[in-house]
Amino acid sequence: MVSGAGGAGAGGGAGGEGEVADGVVEHLRQQAATCRGLGARFTAALCEAAADDAERGGPVARVLRGQEGEPGPSALALRLVGALGRLVLQGAAPELARAYPADEGDDGAPGPRPGDAARAAALLPGVVAAHEDALRADLGAAPQTNEVGRAAALWGALLHVLAEGAGRGVAGADDDVPVRLHDVGSSAGLLLQADRMRMTARDGGAWGPPASPVQLGGAWDVAPWRAAGGGDAPPRAVVVERVGVDVAPLDPGDPRDARRLLSFVWPEQRERVHRLRGALELAVAHPVAVRRAGAGDLARELALREGAVTVVWQSVVRQYVPPAERRAAEADLEALGRRASPSAPLVLLALEPRRLPGDRHQRFCVEARVHGAPPGSRAAAAGARLRLLGEAAPHGVPVRWGPPG
Repeated sequence: MVSGAGGAGAGGGAGGEGEVADGVVEHLRQQAATCRGLGARFTAALCEAAADDAERGGPVARVLRGQEGEPGPSALALRLVGALGRLVLQGAAPELARAYPADEGDDGAPGPRPGDAARAAALLPGVVAAHEDALRADLGAAPQTNEVGRAAALWGALLHVLAEGAGRGVAGADDDVPVRLHDVGSSAGLLLQADRMRMTARDGGAWGPPASPVQLGGAWDVAPWRAAGGGDAPPRAVVVERVGVDVAPLDPGDPRDARRLLSFVWPEQRERVHRLRGALELAVAHPVAVRRAGAGDLARELALREGAVTVVWQSVVRQYVPPAERRAAEADLEALGRRASPSAPLVLLALEPRRLPGDRHQRFCVEARVHGAPPGSRAAAAGARLRLLGEAAPHGVPVRWGPPG
């Protein structure tokens, strides 16, 4: 996903050359706390070091000055960490690279290298000072994570609603259900490869090629088709169309774009790095074009197709779509849903953060709306209302089916 936010100059307080807007230092520290809470202590140390340097008017302040936008939505801290990560991946900061986590030791011997957070934090101001112009130019508008683990929530949700009968009206004699996938905020289109990933549940259920380069072990607490009451066999979903839209699409076959994606994965979380590398491998082997367009464009132009389930899904995109565009897209999809039928249903799926009543923190909820479900099916009994099918970890795995919380 990618944000349209992140322009310069909002939030007063930036005066002298070494000052940043009010809230930026606090934002850096908040991101550090979030990273620590998610087990990313190395990245947390980088954010804390950046906050300290920005607070004293050092090179970090100079790089970030004028880039602030709205610190939360524009994810300025993650943009800075990503830009540093790209220096490391390019070999432009070798000393910092030696402090980073990696899959091999300093001598090239196989085996994980945990990284030296204190050393990286100490090096950060000097590295930023040495690469100020490059970092400022490379901050970009927003991070593009294309988080591969979130495929478990989206594909699992699709299997869940298909097991409820959402595709019964289009299933052929062999029970194959043709699926048209549309991914909003698609980035490099990696989640459009979800059906080619191997996902397993703790109850023994599984989907996807056993030899897939993307292995999402323990993706689900129970197989989603079983959670939906659909029996032991998964629905025979067959993807017949893959469409991605993004305001700044990336090409998974371009080394620069691949580096950009890798730079936003917290380097100490090696499993996520491995998933992403595997998904890039899938995307190169099975190319899918991602069109430069926004959520509003897709919703306005989308049409249903007889004999196929039309699916529109997204993961952690909502906060990045301008409110007016979001409202228009939702209205267009609602209107399209009213034209859906059992032979041309519309399924809307999302993994998005929500703060539920009584919660102090946001939960990553698996959302579903089904339009045009066949009468008598469990999907039809739920109607076209929004349902929260389950809850996922922020990076997608694992997914627990049932009411969040």
